[in-house]
Amino acid sequence: MSESWTSDELHTASEAMKRAGHMGYEEFCAELDRQIKPEPTPTLNTEHWDCECEEKYIHCKSVDRCDECDALRGESPDSRQSEVDEGIHFAY
Repeated sequence: MSESWTSDELHTASEAMKRAGHMGYEEFCAELDRQIKPEPTPTLNTEHWDCECEEKYIHCKSVDRCDECDALRGESPDSRQSEVDEGIHFAY
């Protein structure tokens, strides 16, 4: 088995990597953390659904079909709560 690096060895190797144009140890660890953290699951609003339109895609559940793209409520996902709260994507 190999031994762990000392702080001085790690610092020296990290600085050499930076001089060679690569990420240093701290940057590498931060990037690794960023990549492996799962995206938070968005909160959905069960009173609204999204059609396929680009801009005005949020519909109330009382609407069964989008007049613009013909998407159907029963085949479409619930809207994200954050987008419902913004109030700018409603298809009224």
